Amino acid sequence: MEPFPYWRNIYNTVVDEFKAVSVNYVSEVLSEVKKPLVEGILLYKKYEPDSYTTWKNKVQASKTGNIDKLMKDTSSSIDLDCTVTYRMFCNYIMFEYYGKITDIEEATCVELYRKLFIRKLWQFVAAERMFQLKTIQFLVQHYKEKGHKLSKVIDDFVTQQTLKTIREKLLEQFKMLIIENSSSENILNNQDYIERDRSELIQILITYIYTIEHEKLDGDEIAKFLDLFNQHGFALNIIFSGAECESRNLEYNTLLIALTNIWEESNWPHNFSKLEKIFNEISSMVNCHSVLILCWSMMLLALPPEKIPPRYFSKLPMLILESLNEESFKHLYNLLDNGYRNQSKLNILIYKAVYKFFKQICSRIDNIMKIYETENSILVLAKLMEIPEICDDVMTSNNQVRKLFDATINLYPYDTKSFALLLTTLIKHKKYSTNVVELLNHIQIYSEIPENSKISVPLQTPAYEISLMHNRTIVQYYGDNIQYSFMANLEIVFQDVLDYATNLQEDDMQKNEEINNVIVSMDLLCQLVDNSSDIWQDAHFQRVLTCCKTVLARINLESCRSPRLVNEILKLFTHGMQSRSKMLSTILLSTSCLPTATAHMLPVHQLVKINLLNDCPFLQLIMRERSAGNYQLVYTYLGFIKDCLEHQHENERFLLPGMIFIIQHVFPVHLGWKEPSVHEKNKMSYDILTMLLNILHSHAMKRAECSDRSLQLIYEVCLLTLLNNDAFVKTFLTILRYRNEYIEQLMIREVDWEIGCTRDVILSVRQAVTIVLWLFNNVEYQELKKTVFWQYFSYSGVCFPSVLRIICEYINHKFDSVLPKLACRLFRRISMDSSIPVLACMEIDNYQVQSMFLERLRDPLEDDEMRIALLELITTCVMTQNGMTAAFFNMHVKKAIDNILPEKSDETIINFLGEYIDSIAQSPETLRSPVQSAILTLFHTLWKEKRLSLIQTLITQDTFWKALINPLDKNYDFKSDTYYQILDILAMEAYYTKPNDLAKELQELFSVKLNLLKKIYTLVLHSLRKYDDDDITGVLKIQLAWKRFIILMIRNHKTVITEDAKLFLMKSTLEGLFDHVQSPKHTSIISNWLDLYMYLSQFDVSGFDTEDNFRLLCSCYKHIEDVYLRMNKKSREAVITIVIKSIKQFHSLFSKPCVIVNDYLFVVRKLIEKEYDDVMHRQGTELKCSDHVVWHLIVILGNHMLEYEHHHKWLFFTQLLHKIASSLGFYASSVVTMPIAKLSAMFLYKLAKTGLVDEFKGLDFADVYQSLKSPRELANYSALQNNGKNPDIYLDYWLTYSYLVNLKVVLLEKLGFCMFRKTLDFVHMQRDELFYFFKLLQVTVNPTALKLIASCIRLFNQLLRWDGAMDFSTITAYYEMLPEVLNSCINIILRPKMIKFYVPYEIVNLEMLESVPLVYVTTIMDGILDIISISCRGLLQVSPSLEKLIHRSSQQKTTQQLQIDWDFHIPNVYNPNENIKSLTFGALMCVVHYLSKTPAQSSNKNPAKKDAMLYIPTMVLEAESEKRLPIQTEIYISFLCPDYIEPASIEPFNSIHRFATSEIYSLTSPWLSQMDQDRTTIALELVNTLLASQIFKTVSMVICDHNQKQQMHMLKRELCSELHFFHDFVRKHSAHSNKYEVDGNRIVCIKKSKDKSFTSQDYLMMLSHWFMEICCLTP
Repeated sequence: MEPFPYWRNIYNTVVDEFKAVSVNYVSEVLSEVKKPLVEGILLYKKYEPDSYTTWKNKVQASKTGNIDKLMKDTSSSIDLDCTVTYRMFCNYIMFEYYGKITDIEEATCVELYRKLFIRKLWQFVAAERMFQLKTIQFLVQHYKEKGHKLSKVIDDFVTQQTLKTIREKLLEQFKMLIIENSSSENILNNQDYIERDRSELIQILITYIYTIEHEKLDGDEIAKFLDLFNQHGFALNIIFSGAECESRNLEYNTLLIALTNIWEESNWPHNFSKLEKIFNEISSMVNCHSVLILCWSMMLLALPPEKIPPRYFSKLPMLILESLNEESFKHLYNLLDNGYRNQSKLNILIYKAVYKFFKQICSRIDNIMKIYETENSILVLAKLMEIPEICDDVMTSNNQVRKLFDATINLYPYDTKSFALLLTTLIKHKKYSTNVVELLNHIQIYSEIPENSKISVPLQTPAYEISLMHNRTIVQYYGDNIQYSFMANLEIVFQDVLDYATNLQEDDMQKNEEINNVIVSMDLLCQLVDNSSDIWQDAHFQRVLTCCKTVLARINLESCRSPRLVNEILKLFTHGMQSRSKMLSTILLSTSCLPTATAHMLPVHQLVKINLLNDCPFLQLIMRERSAGNYQLVYTYLGFIKDCLEHQHENERFLLPGMIFIIQHVFPVHLGWKEPSVHEKNKMSYDILTMLLNILHSHAMKRAECSDRSLQLIYEVCLLTLLNNDAFVKTFLTILRYRNEYIEQLMIREVDWEIGCTRDVILSVRQAVTIVLWLFNNVEYQELKKTVFWQYFSYSGVCFPSVLRIICEYINHKFDSVLPKLACRLFRRISMDSSIPVLACMEIDNYQVQSMFLERLRDPLEDDEMRIALLELITTCVMTQNGMTAAFFNMHVKKAIDNILPEKSDETIINFLGEYIDSIAQSPETLRSPVQSAILTLFHTLWKEKRLSLIQTLITQDTFWKALINPLDKNYDFKSDTYYQILDILAMEAYYTKPNDLAKELQELFSVKLNLLKKIYTLVLHSLRKYDDDDITGVLKIQLAWKRFIILMIRNHKTVITEDAKLFLMKSTLEGLFDHVQSPKHTSIISNWLDLYMYLSQFDVSGFDTEDNFRLLCSCYKHIEDVYLRMNKKSREAVITIVIKSIKQFHSLFSKPCVIVNDYLFVVRKLIEKEYDDVMHRQGTELKCSDHVVWHLIVILGNHMLEYEHHHKWLFFTQLLHKIASSLGFYASSVVTMPIAKLSAMFLYKLAKTGLVDEFKGLDFADVYQSLKSPRELANYSALQNNGKNPDIYLDYWLTYSYLVNLKVVLLEKLGFCMFRKTLDFVHMQRDELFYFFKLLQVTVNPTALKLIASCIRLFNQLLRWDGAMDFSTITAYYEMLPEVLNSCINIILRPKMIKFYVPYEIVNLEMLESVPLVYVTTIMDGILDIISISCRGLLQVSPSLEKLIHRSSQQKTTQQLQIDWDFHIPNVYNPNENIKSLTFGALMCVVHYLSKTPAQSSNKNPAKKDAMLYIPTMVLEAESEKRLPIQTEIYISFLCPDYIEPASIEPFNSIHRFATSEIYSLTSPWLSQMDQDRTTIALELVNTLLASQIFKTVSMVICDHNQKQQMHMLKRELCSELHFFHDFVRKHSAHSNKYEVDGNRIVCIKKSKDKSFTSQDYLMMLSHWFMEICCLTP
């Protein structure tokens, strides 16, 4: 069966709005449908029982018979021939239901016997009929229209079909409609048929009118259509009741347009008798068709006198008298007031026809005053003069119409209404505005009824009388003395009725008429305000404004006699606010008539909930008028607020309360108002939503510069109302939820699809969709989901379909080109939420998704913008919606109905993408199309989302990669996004693909020839050279994609990258950098080149370390110096990092003096200067480690440069010492920047060990010490207690001070006393920190802490070289602290089970260990021994030497005398009753015992010690993120926990828990054998030397008291007992057999052999003899 045309697409093909189709395509379409198009609705035959049999014979019957029964029921229900019904059914399935012809049987199973389906099909048929009529109307309308895109096609079509034929078919269709009767058995309401037929009848009449324009009617045609109109009863048939006005008016207009040639040429049609018969029938209904009777009278008068039939001589005057009444002109006015656009072609034809008829009436009536006296005649004249062409004809001619105009003007002020009406229309035409203003200022005639005189007229003034009907006489005065202004008269009248208008006088009919005159004068006044700036200087106008002010000030419910007057005054103020806003605002504010909002009293969210508008009289008046069904004040106030919003007038006084009133009191209820028309409600919806959207948009655009608090407040009020006002949201979503079906039905009944009333519905929905889209883009999504708006927006139920389903319907809207695009964008925005099941909400299956979206991509009627919106939607769904992705790509899913896999569809997005690949393979030029760019974006998203399996069939094609890379082969000068996406796809492919699976085309990029790779680089460089400022983002994306591609290829496919490729990349990157640093516009380009070069510089590429390349790098840095401060911090980091890497990269140049290197370092020095200034500028601000990475790198650079002695001079000129020293305190003051402080301190320490140590003499240490302040969180050692948290933040702090303390030691060693005072100042200013470090041994044995403690003690020992110059209190405090340090050390070595070991398993948390590597424990114990040794050395400095002690006559005088307590118990620093600041003989003996029994003394240095250091990783010096990362120096973390309980099991690897319990210890622990022999020996020597000194002093005391002598005896006995272990150790480990002689007070060591040195064993042997011989402690 032959398919039926789908008229909707044909209409869209023909109309000029759709630019995508070609002229030839339109011509082909019209040639195919020309016959059915002209036939129109004649094709839709009525249902006949025989039609079912005829159809059944044509179509093969279904096996189930479902289609047969459905067609029979549907045809009878919609009263349509069964064959036509079936054709329309097929179209419906394909174009509305989105099924296929083969799915009809399935569809009938679902929809069988359902009234909803039959109604939808009827609506579809009604829409198709209307589109068919609209298509032929469009062609006739644009026939012979010059400049139209389809002018030739349209002209050929109409000429071929002939206007006469088209008119005949139109009349046939018209006749079919007026005789059509609906079946009483159908399920549809008869009103549906009536509305459909009325709409179609109107379209037929409009098309018929357009044909008359091009070809005038002859008498037969006029008689024919007039006969049809008469049969129709001119739309007065009862079945058209309520819908007859528009149809009747168009029939009148058709007649007037057809008779236009009679008025112009006085040429009668030939068949007079037939017309006479028709008009005689009409004459019997004078009241109903007065216009037609008047028309018949004018036709008779148009005949020459000799041709007028004699029978009309007597009847004609009476006929004219009867027809010339107010109803005639009222009907004429209705013909003009039709709702069509003023400048539309149809409206102009109607106006011209009515004007010619009106002119004919005026010319045939001798006395023009009869026309004037007829009611509504002046109203018709004023309406006609709105058309410029008609207005010009009236004003420039001297015909009867002009006389009527002049007569009306001369009757002022008697007829103020007509006077104001005509001049109001005339002044709207700019060419006459000056004349109108001049006339109003100098009126030279005065007309009045004598008894109502308002002016004192001089007696000499000429006058004449005019007699009107109803025995009224008008006296007109004229002459030179009569000269006054319109404004002066208005002032008199206004002041006269002022009291009456405000209800201060009793009722008076004359006063009511004067008030009406004032009201009509206000319209003219509004136009004067718009067209004349001089009016504001008119004194009379100022007094009129004063009267207006009085009326507004006196408004209240009791005293306002004329709300219309208030309404006109507000209109006047609205017009005047554009030019005199300040003056009029003052007037309005002084009257206190408009509402105000006390916004300053409450927060915004309460302001929205509570009505804070004052109960002003104006609002009361609005409410009263609204209750009475008058909404004019609401409309006027809405217009006033719109003007305030547009011009920003008094935002807080007018706009804020106005918007509160509108959005909270008007918008929520306006759809329920009864009196206004639907058009007015829709117009109000659109206006309010537009105002709301303007507020939201303007605030979003001006958010950064918005300083007006009132504007911010208005925005917040509107936004919160939109989000959380229940009533507002419900009304708003009511508009948003208008079903597409409902809107389309309204449009089908609409006459003018461009500006008809229904357009406001579409515009309101558009604004609602735009507002929702704005909310999604500008309100945080999670916050939006908490609002009332979201509750209603996301709600769905039986009566409330899902909003996604409604939005999806809008995508297929056919009557507006913008709404589908907005809906598609909103749909895309909602689809971004992966938690919303979009496919389920749409309630359609996969095939329908493909039909709905994908087929539109191929539709030639869709413009590119819509295709792009659809592709963007698909792209978003690929990222977030798995269900939609499966539908688009036709992935196999099981159906719920039959649980089988569906057959693959013929059309998926893969086919579309495949065509894209084919098109760019043939010609990359196609990528210039925005649609192709959107497809490329979809490709890019598939790679980005790792959904390559969806297009695996495309990727595996041989031509895929070649086609994709093809646009990069030549300079096609595409948009930057095109190049970016292709390069980024290549980069992601390099990232995802395994080395062996990389595409051959990508491997060839890095082949030996490198041709394509060089072309791509050239393309990138070309893009970077030629760009606009607006395109900088796209250019940067290209460069970024190139950078990622290179990096990922090198990282993941090293075997593909040849050495030549690396060399080319390094050289090209350096050249690209140089290309842009010469004239930099955007530093981001430089940054990307720097990043890429920084990555490539890690490779040792042979052939790159040439002098030419280094010279190019040096040239780049000379230019970088100029833009360095404009670069971001990451770029600065790259600049310095490259400098550091270049030292290694060009080692051959740096390792020797070189001029180029000096030039390079000279530029680097300037960069350091700039960075130093920036660091100094940022001091005092909040510290973030990421902000100071550059300085961190500079310090690293300084440490590297220390390795090159011949570049030390550069360090001198750079003044890096002073810069780093001055910034040290700044960085040491915060935990986050402590790594920088640590590295800075290390640099100073290393520098001091070089030949530049003398530079420290000129350093201002006072400023450094003063700025050096420890962070609060680190300054208290008690905060380091074990709390389960990682204490790694202390390590950098300890290392920083360790380097600083060691620096002081080195300076004292190298520079001596000249650094003594500066070092002493350091000790005084950092005294708290230094003594805090001594206490660390009570909480931790971390190796870093142990080294720090040893360094501090070493520093004090150095200072004691000049103890005479030191402060006594400092020395005292130091020597009071040393016993505490020694006791802590002794406590640790005697109770190692107190040590608890942890490892960090997270960034901040710790996990305890039961075992640790042996070497780690050994390291700790070695550190403890170092502290013991250095502490003893310090104590020995205040004790007399052994040599001096033996000379009893010369006792050493010291500033501090050490006293050791006579106590022999094992010390416990955690015992609160024990004085840990005192040193006892027992504590020292424990150390001697421990050291004497250490097995390490019996062997050489253990070789395993070197392996033990492997457990301590090197320090990490770089901070990698803004939040400070842990900088670990050790794997394990240790705490001292004296309450530790021994575990049940003992691991053989870890024997640390077998050492001691309480005060009993064992010397079999395995780590003892690993301890360093030198450390052990030195510690044993120093501890015993200290004991030797103190024991000698003690036993040499002269004691007289008996008790003291007894205690001394006991002391010696204990000492002899404890020293027994030491004596045994000396005898067993003595390396030589030395002989000692005791000679008085001297001890002399005699060596057996002169060739052997004096060893530590010899010294220990001497000490053993000292105890036994000198101290008399013989065992």
